[in-house]
Amino acid sequence: EYIYWYNHDRIKLTLGGYSPIQYRLMNQQMI
Repeated sequence: EYIYWYNHDRIKLTLGGYSPIQYRLMNQQMI
């Protein structure tokens, strides 16, 4: 469960406030 939280719910300010999963999806859509 920690890994799920770490990837989905953790907010990282250096990514603009997005979780790593959201950030990765956004980058894939931009390409």
